[in-house]
Amino acid sequence: MSLHREVLAAVLVATMAVSVAFAQDWTPFSVPPGNWGCLASSADGRKLVGADYWNDQVFVSTNFGSTWTLTNLAANNSWSAVACSADGSVIIVGGYAQDQGLYVSQDSGVTWRLAFSLGVYYWNSLACSSDGTRMVAVSNSWYDNTNSVYISTNSGADWVHLTGSPGAGPVTMSADGSRLAIATGATVDVSTNFGLTWTSRYPTSEPAHHRFVTTSGEGGTLLVLSWPTNRSLPALISISSDWGATWRPVGSTTNTSWYTVSGACSADGVTLAIADSPDQGDYMTRLLLSTNSGASWSTQLIAGTNICSMVSSVDGSRLAAALGHSFTPPTPPNFYIRQTTPVPRLQVFPLPGNLELSWLLPSEPFVLEESPDLLTWSQVDATPILNYTNLHYVVNLPAPIVPKFYRLASQ
Repeated sequence: MSLHREVLAAVLVATMAVSVAFAQDWTPFSVPPGNWGCLASSADGRKLVGADYWNDQVFVSTNFGSTWTLTNLAANNSWSAVACSADGSVIIVGGYAQDQGLYVSQDSGVTWRLAFSLGVYYWNSLACSSDGTRMVAVSNSWYDNTNSVYISTNSGADWVHLTGSPGAGPVTMSADGSRLAIATGATVDVSTNFGLTWTSRYPTSEPAHHRFVTTSGEGGTLLVLSWPTNRSLPALISISSDWGATWRPVGSTTNTSWYTVSGACSADGVTLAIADSPDQGDYMTRLLLSTNSGASWSTQLIAGTNICSMVSSVDGSRLAAALGHSFTPPTPPNFYIRQTTPVPRLQVFPLPGNLELSWLLPSEPFVLEESPDLLTWSQVDATPILNYTNLHYVVNLPAPIVPKFYRLASQ
């Protein structure tokens, strides 16, 4: 028997939700062996892109990571960064290898083209807007010790060097591409005008090295982990709901010997995930998870691995963690998934002569239904349109003459 989930809304009456959700732990999946240096996810979490740093391979999954297909991208590039559009059709990958560069696919990895090359550059972070048109690439040239940020507004066909932009570090982008944030080390530098100007932000009062910054979906929340200069202090986890203007501490971790750090968050900032992997000391990777905006955290330990990348669906119900190499045999599973039941929130906006209903893109299919009496329900005869600026499905209907109820029902 399938579980039926619904979100109910009455016109001109407060929205309410009716649903049952089950918490689940991280589940190991077997994926092709190698060092999975980076991971990207579509907005619903269904399509995943993983790149192998050791074997120069790029894989695509269309079923939440259950199975993977090796793409035909033939480039010895030691892949270190990947990003994709909301539907997973546009993919950009980059790495570190001489005379290689950024590669773009516009058909979910079936075909590829070299989009940009600067010679011996280390592309350490990439981000992509929801529609796949805007891209940002952060590079680090090892031979002249320069850091650069490049922007494309046409799916990687042309690139512009942002002069005066911040240094290299993890980069994230809002759904429409207008807002950018880069963890440059001592600061988190943000831009709210497509990278034209930047402002340095300080998530913590203590001097710190900010290890990563990430957002999910529409970019309403920034998630940052800060490593204090004073190693006797715990690392701080902070979130911002106004693109770095103000910050709120939501947690900490005492691990002070990280090898890699990554994280992911839902669009509403409710689901937060942090992974910190040690150097070759205690051989334990820690998966930290909060499902209440950082009010409390749970920790799951994985022996003998290091986390390379984490991603989240925009609704936070699907999380994936890609692992790199194992320090000690036997090699454990190198991919973990966490799944919960999505609970989309139906929003109703009365307009003159019109009614707009919207909900955040869920990780499972839902249909919009209507009822005059809460007893009989029928599917609304209108196709939802995905708004790529905020990743909400939108349906516009004529304003009903008599009271009517609406709900989202799982298919």
